[in-house]
Amino acid sequence: VDSVYDEFLQEIVNGNGYKGIANLLSQKLQVSVLIEDEYFFVQARAFLNTNTFSSKRRKKSGVRYWKPQYLDPNINEYVRALQTTLRPVVIPELPEYGIISARTVFPVVINNEVKKYLNVFKKDLSWEQMRIVRVALHSLKIMEICRHAQMEMEDQTMKSLVLGLISDKHKEDKIFGGNKILGFDLSREAVLAVVQIKEAPGQRQI
Repeated sequence: VDSVYDEFLQEIVNGNGYKGIANLLSQKLQVSVLIEDEYFFVQARAFLNTNTFSSKRRKKSGVRYWKPQYLDPNINEYVRALQTTLRPVVIPELPEYGIISARTVFPVVINNEVKKYLNVFKKDLSWEQMRIVRVALHSLKIMEICRHAQMEMEDQTMKSLVLGLISDKHKEDKIFGGNKILGFDLSREAVLAVVQIKEAPGQRQI
C-alpha cells in the first residue's frame, strides 16, 4: 500500500497534477479515467481503450448538451445521489452522448463538500482495484487542499504588496523586487477604488 501511495504522491511532487494521477490510475486499472471539478468541467482524462466512447457523438433533439449533468433529468438523479450520499455511484452507458461504457463515479469530498468527481469507466471493480482507487482519491484530496492553500496565500500576498504600494511609496523598489521573486505581475494597469466611511465609530472608520 505504501508503494502505491508513493507513486501517486510522486505525480504531485513532480508537478504532473490531475493529468498525472489520471494517467497512473488508468494504467494500474487498465480502464479509462476522467477527473472533473465540482462543476463537471474536465480537468484530466486518460482514455486507455476504444470501448469507452463511440466514434460519433450524436446530438439529442437538435440540442448540443455540453453539461448533461445539469440538463438531463436521467443523469440528474445520479448527480443528486452523489451529492447527497457522498458515496460512489454507478452510471450506466449513455449512448446518446457517445458513452458506450458504464462507469463508477467517486466524489472527492472535503469538509462534507464534493470538490471533484473521479470517473472510472468500469462498474465492477475488484477489491484490489478499489484499494488503488482509494489511494487516488486520497491524492486528489491532497492536491485540492494544497491548491486552495496556495490560492489563499497568493491572495494574501498580493493584498499585502498592493497595500504596501499604497501606504509607503518609498518602499516601491523593494516591493517590486520582492514581487518578481514571488512571480506576481504588479506592473499591469489597475483601478483602485477608495471608499471613505466617516460615520463608523472609532477605528472602524475607513
